[in-house]
Amino acid sequence: MNYELPLLQVSSTLTYFDLFNYPLTKPEIYELIHFDRSSNELIDEAISVLISENLCFQNGEFYTLINDPLIAKRRKDGNVLAEKKWPVAVKTASFINYFPFVKGVWISGSLSKNFMDVKSDIDFFIVTSKNRLWICRTLLVLYKKIFLFNSHKNFCLNYFIDEDNLKIQEQNLFTATELVTLKPLINSTLYYKFIESNSWTKNFLPNSRVSAMWRCRDKSPRIKRIFENVISIFPLNRLDSFFMNQTVTYWKKKFDRLPPAFINSTIVSDKHQSRHHPQGYKSKVLMLYDERIAETRIAIRKSTLETAELV
Repeated sequence: MNYELPLLQVSSTLTYFDLFNYPLTKPEIYELIHFDRSSNELIDEAISVLISENLCFQNGEFYTLINDPLIAKRRKDGNVLAEKKWPVAVKTASFINYFPFVKGVWISGSLSKNFMDVKSDIDFFIVTSKNRLWICRTLLVLYKKIFLFNSHKNFCLNYFIDEDNLKIQEQNLFTATELVTLKPLINSTLYYKFIESNSWTKNFLPNSRVSAMWRCRDKSPRIKRIFENVISIFPLNRLDSFFMNQTVTYWKKKFDRLPPAFINSTIVSDKHQSRHHPQGYKSKVLMLYDERIAETRIAIRKSTLETAELV
């Protein structure tokens, strides 16, 4: 077996989370190891080698490529705050479940990794009924603007898909990490179907496992089901398309100064999905990750060559 491979796997995994100043425990490294399925024993050995070469550092139960104890403290503080935020997320998800055509409500973003800081939002990944995504999204956004004064703090709606199009087309390490760390709060059955539809994530995170159900609820409120049946007499397909066109037109005007290629990669809007990240955060993360990995490869290769010469 290539001696460098397990070292690169561990270092690339730690590199990715170091971009967020988030050190990992050994069980987390086992689960989130990159690119090739590996045994815990092989990962343990790789971690030991990296530590002996000063290419990895341990602080208590946490491992990182950055030799800074404050990073471990930051994580612990963030984990404590996340525990306090989970009841808020559960309550909000239950509330979102009352909106028409909501089929699934799952937690994404930092809270899905059990971390929060004072600037963090609670991010929700919403699954809607077929051909009702834009009606559902519009109602939720209107509620946020009118009753929450457009606050994102506990009500950040960053991703919508519909129940008949569960496979995410954008396949990269960032998206794979976000998908495998989703925490379902509403509709576990749909969540399992979603995971099966996105088995491509195993190409990036082969050891990843299905998330535990955190007080997941599977029933829709009866009043919502009645309301959906009543309004189904109206031409809702046409209304859904109208809301989509209005939203896309608004976004084009709002971000008309940004390059079209950039907009197309950060704001995805069609009948079956809505992803709105005009800051281009994902692209920045992946670019920085590639740069750091290139540096890490050089350091590991140099280290392994020196070890081979000594042998």
